[in-house]
Amino acid sequence: MSGWVWFLIILIVIIIIAVIAWVIWYFGIRDTGKTAGEKCANNKECAKKLFCDSSGVCTAGTGKTSGEVCTTAKECLIGLTCTSGRCTSVFTPLGPPPQCITTSDCPSGFIYGLHL
Repeated sequence: MSGWVWFLIILIVIIIIAVIAWVIWYFGIRDTGKTAGEKCANNKECAKKLFCDSSGVCTAGTGKTSGEVCTTAKECLIGLTCTSGRCTSVFTPLGPPPQCITTSDCPSGFIYGLHL
Protein backbone atom coordinates (compact mmCIF):
# COMPACT_ATOMS: atom_id res chain seq x y z
CA MET A 1 0.00 0.00 0.00
CA SER A 2 1.10 3.51 -0.68
CA GLY A 3 1.98 6.10 1.92
CA TRP A 4 -1.32 7.96 1.43
CA VAL A 5 -3.40 4.86 2.16
CA TRP A 6 -1.54 4.27 5.45
CA PHE A 7 -1.88 7.94 6.32
CA LEU A 8 -5.66 7.80 5.75
CA ILE A 9 -6.02 4.58 7.77
CA ILE A 10 -4.08 6.04 10.69
CA LEU A 11 -6.06 9.30 10.49
CA ILE A 12 -9.39 7.42 10.51
CA VAL A 13 -8.29 5.31 13.51
CA ILE A 14 -7.27 8.46 15.42
CA ILE A 15 -10.61 10.11 14.66
CA ILE A 16 -12.54 7.00 15.79
CA ILE A 17 -10.56 6.86 19.06
CA ALA A 18 -11.18 10.59 19.65
CA VAL A 19 -14.93 10.19 19.05
CA ILE A 20 -15.12 7.19 21.42
CA ALA A 21 -13.20 9.11 24.11
CA TRP A 22 -15.53 12.11 23.74
CA VAL A 23 -18.66 9.92 24.00
CA ILE A 24 -17.31 8.27 27.16
CA TRP A 25 -16.53 11.67 28.68
CA TYR A 26 -19.83 13.29 27.63
CA PHE A 27 -22.15 10.50 28.77
CA GLY A 28 -20.16 8.97 31.61
CA ILE A 29 -17.58 11.18 33.28
CA ARG A 30 -18.76 14.76 32.78
CA ASP A 31 -20.42 16.35 35.81
CA THR A 32 -23.38 18.48 34.77
CA GLY A 33 -25.20 19.11 38.05
CA LYS A 34 -25.45 22.24 40.16
CA THR A 35 -22.54 23.12 42.42
CA ALA A 36 -22.49 23.44 46.22
CA GLY A 37 -24.61 26.34 47.42
CA GLU A 38 -26.93 26.46 44.41
CA LYS A 39 -30.71 26.06 44.93
CA CYS A 40 -32.19 22.66 44.07
CA ALA A 41 -35.48 20.77 44.17
CA ASN A 42 -34.10 17.22 44.24
CA ASN A 43 -30.84 15.25 44.35
CA LYS A 44 -30.72 14.74 40.58
CA GLU A 45 -30.15 18.47 40.09
CA CYS A 46 -26.95 18.46 42.18
CA ALA A 47 -23.52 17.47 40.89
CA LYS A 48 -21.88 14.19 41.91
CA LYS A 49 -20.97 13.93 45.61
CA LEU A 50 -23.63 16.56 46.47
CA PHE A 51 -27.21 16.20 47.69
CA CYS A 52 -30.19 18.54 47.90
CA ASP A 53 -30.44 19.34 51.61
CA SER A 54 -33.56 20.16 53.63
CA SER A 55 -33.32 23.87 52.75
CA GLY A 56 -33.17 23.18 48.99
CA VAL A 57 -29.44 23.82 48.53
CA CYS A 58 -26.85 21.49 46.97
CA THR A 59 -24.56 20.39 49.82
CA ALA A 60 -21.50 18.11 50.04
CA GLY A 61 -22.26 14.56 51.13
CA THR A 62 -24.95 12.00 50.47
CA GLY A 63 -27.82 13.24 52.64
CA LYS A 64 -29.63 11.28 55.29
CA THR A 65 -32.94 9.55 54.66
CA SER A 66 -36.03 9.32 56.83
CA GLY A 67 -35.26 7.75 60.21
CA GLU A 68 -31.49 8.25 60.09
CA VAL A 69 -29.74 9.95 63.02
CA CYS A 70 -29.07 13.68 62.55
CA THR A 71 -28.02 16.75 64.54
CA THR A 72 -29.27 19.46 62.14
CA ALA A 73 -31.88 19.61 59.36
CA LYS A 74 -29.15 20.42 56.81
CA GLU A 75 -27.90 16.82 57.10
CA CYS A 76 -31.26 15.49 55.86
CA LEU A 77 -32.46 15.19 52.27
CA ILE A 78 -34.90 17.79 50.91
CA GLY A 79 -38.37 17.21 52.28
CA LEU A 80 -36.99 16.07 55.64
CA THR A 81 -36.08 17.89 58.82
CA CYS A 82 -34.20 16.83 61.95
CA THR A 83 -36.69 16.15 64.75
CA SER A 84 -35.63 14.51 68.02
CA GLY A 85 -32.32 13.48 66.47
CA ARG A 86 -33.87 11.75 63.41
CA CYS A 87 -34.61 12.86 59.85
CA THR A 88 -38.39 13.07 59.51
CA SER A 89 -40.85 14.34 56.88
CA VAL A 90 -41.73 18.04 56.91
CA PHE A 91 -44.69 17.58 54.56
CA THR A 92 -48.20 17.40 55.89
CA PRO A 93 -51.19 16.29 53.85
CA LEU A 94 -52.99 19.61 54.44
CA GLY A 95 -50.41 22.19 53.46
CA PRO A 96 -47.41 23.14 51.37
CA PRO A 97 -43.89 22.50 52.63
CA PRO A 98 -42.69 25.27 55.00
CA GLN A 99 -40.09 26.57 52.52
CA CYS A 100 -42.80 26.89 49.83
CA ILE A 101 -43.78 30.59 49.72
CA THR A 102 -44.58 30.78 46.01
CA THR A 103 -44.97 28.05 43.39
CA SER A 104 -41.42 28.71 42.15
CA ASP A 105 -40.12 27.98 45.69
CA CYS A 106 -41.96 24.67 45.92
CA PRO A 107 -40.14 21.35 45.45
CA SER A 108 -40.84 19.53 42.20
CA GLY A 109 -44.41 18.26 42.08
CA PHE A 110 -45.85 20.84 44.51
CA ILE A 111 -47.92 23.92 43.67
CA TYR A 112 -48.31 26.64 46.30
CA GLY A 113 -51.90 26.97 47.49
CA LEU A 114 -53.07 23.75 45.81
CA HIS A 115 -53.77 21.12 48.43
CA LEU A 116 -54.87 17.75 47.13
